Amino acid sequence: MNNKTIILIIALLTCVGSVYSQGTSPALADTEGKYKYNYVPVSPVSEELMKHIMCPVNYNTGKVELSIPIYEIRTRDFTLPLRLQYDSGGIKVSAGNGVAGLGWNVDFGPTVTRSIQGNPDEEGYLIYNPDFGSWDTSYMHKMTEGMAHEQPDVFFYSTFDAQGNFVFRRPEKSSESGSHIPVYLPLTSDKVETSDIRSGFQVTDGSGNIYRFKEAEYSNTGKITGWKLTDVTSLKQDRLSFSYVTQKLTYADSYDYYAVEDMGESYRNGYWQGSGWKTEVFPDERVCFA
Repeated sequence: MNNKTIILIIALLTCVGSVYSQGTSPALADTEGKYKYNYVPVSPVSEELMKHIMCPVNYNTGKVELSIPIYEIRTRDFTLPLRLQYDSGGIKVSAGNGVAGLGWNVDFGPTVTRSIQGNPDEEGYLIYNPDFGSWDTSYMHKMTEGMAHEQPDVFFYSTFDAQGNFVFRRPEKSSESGSHIPVYLPLTSDKVETSDIRSGFQVTDGSGNIYRFKEAEYSNTGKITGWKLTDVTSLKQDRLSFSYVTQKLTYADSYDYYAVEDMGESYRNGYWQGSGWKTEVFPDERVCFA
């Protein structure tokens, strides 16, 4: 093969590549050469990546985290977002409607909640008991009857920038009876303080902001299950205040199903009395909820 033949082949390949790169797909152009649309499909891998970014998944629960931002309040030191969140874990039979509808939650501001293990901490666990861990049969009988409290409640809290959970350390001597020494899970720079669980909590975050949770929520048994934020103060004394209205909701707290010819259902009404949204008062701003 002589030099002229090689040069001719290279020239033809170059022309074909140029024509291919400059050409327009017939599906994207009409007879006049103008684009009808500009949709460019992506690969399946890229599409799944975009889905993951738009609707992230919580790897601890497997739930899709759906959050819709609605409004954002900005002050000198704080940014307070208002958003709707949906629980993708399904709807329970006895689930009730919130202010935003079934399955939806209005996420607006920090809060403190707890998971009560048996009896509330303030009714036994935080009171010094020399029989704790004892194999005494009378004490074990009290445990089976729910009269002794061996397991701490788990508390959960959130601030504007962080969240965490903790338990209280059990008193090891009589002088520590009634003390509230938190054990953070995991360790954090936040500081949780309280002199009495019934009166609420004060949380100081890593930036020096002080959150006070004084508005209690009660279950139908009269036990406190949560505390709403009443005010927060920054290190530079910028302050936000919150107010609430007490409401009572009715729900069916038990369902009994019987495997008989006529399926029967029985329930009794219970009550939950807590703090619903009223008006959030801010410097020069006001946000109202129905």
